[in-house]
Amino acid sequence: MAPGARLVKDLTAAAVVRLGVLLLGLTFQILVAKAMQPAEYAVFSVALAGSVLFVSVASLGISRAISRFMPELVASGNRRIMADAAIRYVLYRFASLVSVSVLLLAILGAYPLIEDVLQGHNKYVVVLWFATIMLQTDAEALSQGLMEYNLWSAVSLGEMMLRIGLTTGLFLADRLEAETLILCWLVSSGISVIAIISLVVLRRDSYCRAKPSVQEVHSKSSLNPDVQRSFALGVYISSSGWLATSPSAVRLAGAAALPVVPPAAISFVHGIISSAQRALPIHLLAIAIEPVLITKSRVDGKMAESQKILGLLTKAETVLVLFGIVFIAPISSVILGVVARHEFAEYGYIIPVIMAQALGTSYYRVLEIVAGIKLKHQVFALITPISIACLVLVFFTTPQLGLVAALLWPSVDVVVRLAILRHMLDLRGAQRALDFRRLVPLYAAAMAILLVSYLTASSLELEGGGRFLLSLLSSVGFIVLLFILRPVRQAEYRLAMTAFPKLGPYMFKMLRYVTR
Repeated sequence: MAPGARLVKDLTAAAVVRLGVLLLGLTFQILVAKAMQPAEYAVFSVALAGSVLFVSVASLGISRAISRFMPELVASGNRRIMADAAIRYVLYRFASLVSVSVLLLAILGAYPLIEDVLQGHNKYVVVLWFATIMLQTDAEALSQGLMEYNLWSAVSLGEMMLRIGLTTGLFLADRLEAETLILCWLVSSGISVIAIISLVVLRRDSYCRAKPSVQEVHSKSSLNPDVQRSFALGVYISSSGWLATSPSAVRLAGAAALPVVPPAAISFVHGIISSAQRALPIHLLAIAIEPVLITKSRVDGKMAESQKILGLLTKAETVLVLFGIVFIAPISSVILGVVARHEFAEYGYIIPVIMAQALGTSYYRVLEIVAGIKLKHQVFALITPISIACLVLVFFTTPQLGLVAALLWPSVDVVVRLAILRHMLDLRGAQRALDFRRLVPLYAAAMAILLVSYLTASSLELEGGGRFLLSLLSSVGFIVLLFILRPVRQAEYRLAMTAFPKLGPYMFKMLRYVTR
């Protein structure tokens, strides 16, 4: 089988398995939200937000550096260079985990307020759980860098099944609490990390013997430790900039000024949307093929094909998310009350807002890929103050504005930073990867439909079945406007026919209808 065909086959199989992991992840989150006591779920949601912050602070850009440079390290065929890189990465990761863990334990011991939130739960278990999640992120990056898509997908599926099994056992034994749930997650994540590393070590000789096409793009500059450190630092600055207004940081910043229920509702919605986001084109495919885009760009010295691929995936995700927003908005309160807890129903309006913010994070990730190919992550340092300013605004305005502040300022941050980044990264690369000339009309169409939907529901005082009918009509309206606007470019359509030949004639016919 040709390398390209094998890659497509592996990506397809991995995508199917990841969809299974997604469904299991959604099941896990719904099970936890419904089965746990509200107070315990609030503690778990705060701990989960803390895990995201821990991973972001302790990352040092190492995970992204692994996935970015692994193809070229393997392609070099030099065992000494690979061994030196592995030792270097292990030392950096050990230092980051130890230093951030010690700092976190000191903070937990110094602030009684945090101890009150933990309600006597073992802080050492919580910190160890954070560290294990960080290592799990590294294991995923290692698999991605080696293009072992099926390996990571299979291990992820097993880890999720184990986690759900342990959680179900705790629920049946009436012992489902925040700390026991964290212990279950710790065990399942630890096993997955050990499995990935063990399998990679056992297969190390096959990687060294392989002669992939990436050998053709071996670059001495990419094997330079200084270049790798510079890239990791740029990635770290990039992720730190996003961290300031990430949903986890916002939940923690506004938690003191909000009642218990709103932060818990935000935590649940964000968890569900984050899981669903992994099944969308950018996270499912663009991130997975980042090593391929890197090597291809170095082969021809151009980003033309990478731009087209990223542009096509970005448009696909935009259409799916906007369709979801239009469909869910009229019935968001009903969905949140049924799927989660009835106390969350009044906060249904946060679902479309967080979905829009999640789309912004996907765009941000596309720009990270563009910057990674060009080795220009340093530009992210210039926008970090914007995120910090928005987070400060969340902290100081939440007592006056309530939940509005926790939703408004992160949205403002997303729009401002994406506009600045798109301009700074050039962009023949970013302008086609984020083709706003074709995307803005889609946003306008979705906003118009949402406005009409809101006015209709308010004026007619629709409930239940009426809102569901309105949801269906809104979705049909968006589809009609999609065929009128036709956001896909001819070059992207031709690329889809070449890159995804197994989509079938029906899908290509549908894609042709939205191409101009």
